[in-house]
Amino acid sequence: MRQKLPDLPLIICADDNADTEGNPSITKANQAALAIGAKVAVPDFRVQHPGGAIDFNDMAKLLGLEAIAGAIRQATAPDPAASATSPPPEGKRPCYRVLDDWQEGDDGQRYPRGVYFCGTQTRKNGTTAPVDTRICSPLYVDAVTHDEQKDNFGRLLRFKTTLNEWREWAMPMEMLKGSGEELRGALLAMGVNLAPNHARKQLAAYLQWRTPTQRMRCAMQTGWAGAGSFVLSNCPSAPSIV
Repeated sequence: MRQKLPDLPLIICADDNADTEGNPSITKANQAALAIGAKVAVPDFRVQHPGGAIDFNDMAKLLGLEAIAGAIRQATAPDPAASATSPPPEGKRPCYRVLDDWQEGDDGQRYPRGVYFCGTQTRKNGTTAPVDTRICSPLYVDAVTHDEQKDNFGRLLRFKTTLNEWREWAMPMEMLKGSGEELRGALLAMGVNLAPNHARKQLAAYLQWRTPTQRMRCAMQTGWAGAGSFVLSNCPSAPSIV
């Protein structure tokens, strides 16, 4: 297929056999993608493989077709964690980028993992220079959340905690009001590391920088949430994804 259609974007929708040593499905999918210049999409069940679910058909049954579309969009989207050795050119600034791990720049400087605001600074002689400002530890905005009436909007955040573990949280948009102090306090309590000075200025702007294409419905209370979904409480202060 690659020989016949050399310019066609190809996406391999892999199974995820996380319970099998070496995860052969993901391993082989990555090898095939490398051989033909394809992307790899991986099913995301939001919880660890419920009921032995491993593939995209299982994900469609559990989460619907929009979840499939979201996984494919994520596989084909430009990598936000662009290497610090190739910072965004001046023409594409200002922007944000996320580094999942420490990286070394062309100048030998090591960049800690985290969210960076990539801007410019005007020198005294009138020329401009690129400036990368760290805001917080790695944090992604994965989806728009709302309730069944399409009120109570929020963002599904995915971030690394102090224990170097990934975590998700449905953030109510109303926490961005005012100085955002309540939001910063909530993120600190959940293990996000914030740059003391720059987070106050840039965090809210980063969270609203782009509107995610993925949509997820939230339940604001326990009980039945639409047909076929019953919500149990695991965090009283935050909405639950259904």
